[in-house]
Amino acid sequence: MQGIANFHLVEKLGTPILTIGGMKGPAGVAVNQRGEVVVTEGYGHCVTLFSPSGERLQSFGTRGSGRGQFQNPTGWQREYSRG
Repeated sequence: MQGIANFHLVEKLGTPILTIGGMKGPAGVAVNQRGEVVVTEGYGHCVTLFSPSGERLQSFGTRGSGRGQFQNPTGWQREYSRG
């Protein structure tokens, strides 16, 4: 992959994600406008929100195809509203 050598670690957030609350298969990671870190957990079929300092704030989701349910989430898609 071209350009990968240009990346560097900026900051570590507390405990490594794999050990926080027994997360299994963290996949997609995003940072929102408040600096909170949002992680999709593929094998746990949920989404977890962390504070900028790495504190676990909340988790939501279960396995399924209904509202609030996920099937192995692996990433993010952001929707923009024009108003």
